[in-house]
Amino acid sequence: MTKRTWPWILTTVVTAAIFGAGTAGADPARLVLAYYYVWYDEDFWASGRTADIPAVPYNSDDPAAIERHIRQARDAGIDGFILAWYGPGDRTDRNAGRALDTAARLGFTIALGVETDGPLLQNDPGRLVRALAAAGGRFAHPAYLLYNGRPVIFFWRVRALPVGTWAQIRGAVDPGQNQFWVAEGDDFSYLRVFDAQHGYSIAWAADPGQALQNWLRRFRAAIPPGQGRIFAATVMPGYDDTRLGRTDGFTRDRENGAYYRRSWEAALNTGSDWVVITSFNEWAEGSQIEPARSYGNLYLDLTRQYTARFRDAATPAGPDWPIPGGHFYTQAGAGRGGFGVTDADGILFWTFFQRFGGPQAVGYPISRRFVWDGFVVQAFQRVVFQWRPDCACVMFVNVFDRLHDAGADGWLAAVRSVPPPATWDEAGKDWAAIVRDRLAVLDGRPAIRAAYFAAPFDPVQANGLPTTPTVDMGNHYVLRAQRTVFQEWKEDVPWARAGQVTVGLGGDIAKELGLIPAAAAEPEPVN
Repeated sequence: MTKRTWPWILTTVVTAAIFGAGTAGADPARLVLAYYYVWYDEDFWASGRTADIPAVPYNSDDPAAIERHIRQARDAGIDGFILAWYGPGDRTDRNAGRALDTAARLGFTIALGVETDGPLLQNDPGRLVRALAAAGGRFAHPAYLLYNGRPVIFFWRVRALPVGTWAQIRGAVDPGQNQFWVAEGDDFSYLRVFDAQHGYSIAWAADPGQALQNWLRRFRAAIPPGQGRIFAATVMPGYDDTRLGRTDGFTRDRENGAYYRRSWEAALNTGSDWVVITSFNEWAEGSQIEPARSYGNLYLDLTRQYTARFRDAATPAGPDWPIPGGHFYTQAGAGRGGFGVTDADGILFWTFFQRFGGPQAVGYPISRRFVWDGFVVQAFQRVVFQWRPDCACVMFVNVFDRLHDAGADGWLAAVRSVPPPATWDEAGKDWAAIVRDRLAVLDGRPAIRAAYFAAPFDPVQANGLPTTPTVDMGNHYVLRAQRTVFQEWKEDVPWARAGQVTVGLGGDIAKELGLIPAAAAEPEPVN
């Protein structure tokens, strides 16, 4: 007679929807970003090419200036900079590296704004492909801006190349659509290739509200059927490029902040997903909000007021919402609140949460931060994050190894139908051999093997190494790993169909058995 077990493990069925990153449209986060330029020398401020100068003149290569700018923007409620980028090896690229390192320390983000018509790229498709391929290291930086786990890349003046050419460029650089591409311009046919769109300048319009509503109507009409796209509303304080010798130069009076206020009100009225400020420091075109000799901190103060309103308007009635530096989830709060995932104090749990694939991959947060074995950690339904200062990265705690150390193997076998770890003869083996031999046990059950390797990032990092071979438990097969458990069901059960694989939620089990301190497991109140 077949042994019938009903292990009441909180499980999740392994499908592409669980382990794959979701679509961008599924991510509720709303962002405020600002264009940022890193090509200034000290002598520029005396060149006569600007209507005003910074309150503190600077050289863009100065790390202290970059840090000052990031602090100013962050404290005004800006989430990240769109850093104008000429290409790999250029001064702008070197300063992008400095900005990313600084942003990682300060809980800020950076996205590259690709200057497609700049001196290095010159609207050349081949150069664009090579430059984007070379920029992969930038996209992997912990402070690089992500949207639903995908690095966000802005492209200037895309209309210089046909839509079909951009499709070929993306096919060469990002065939799996693993990046999030944002087009600049008001020809919304480019949404066939790009994931989002915005216009760089709204200053030509005396009424920014009317202009943004017009853009929004055209944007919505151009969205490919059945697909989601992000609309980013443009906000500007004014404009003045009349000192650059351009034949089409013009001025949009700042009106002592009134134009900026109208731009922000217009953005709020559109209900836009993102807001893009043009700009933090484009001094030659007079669109900067950086503190200046003439107006002081006026525009940063206004920005702070409006970013707060933007976020207040975004607070949904649903189960989760953006908070400063992260996101708040009530799904695992048992009706008593929830848990925030943030980048506070330079511990980038929110950044890595997105990079790993969000709740679809690691589950919802089930604890506050706490200290475990000297490391700051936070528990999620499936895994426990551990912040490692040595690499400025997140590692996963070997939850099921910790349960073994806590003497919980008997309980796991009796209540959860999880076998104890096996004994492995690994004396004298190097790490590569240990990994090879442990992974070889997956070959006996192809469905479990497929589930193990379906993680959206390194499967060994996601799951840990197997600690048992596949074991026949009667109505299911089970494989225990360091961080999770896989169960392949032979027959239909209430939570899975025959042939499906479910994954035990290691974080939830650790919480149930008291490995997570009670104070950390107590939900935070909803403010």
